[in-house]
Amino acid sequence: MRLLQEISEVIRMVVVVVVYW
Repeated sequence: MRLLQEISEVIRMVVVVVVYW
C-alpha cells in the first residue's frame, strides 16, 4: 500500500525530530 509507506515515512520523520529534540 502506498498510503502505508507514506505514513511510515511521516512516522520516521516525527521520530527523528523527537530524538533530535
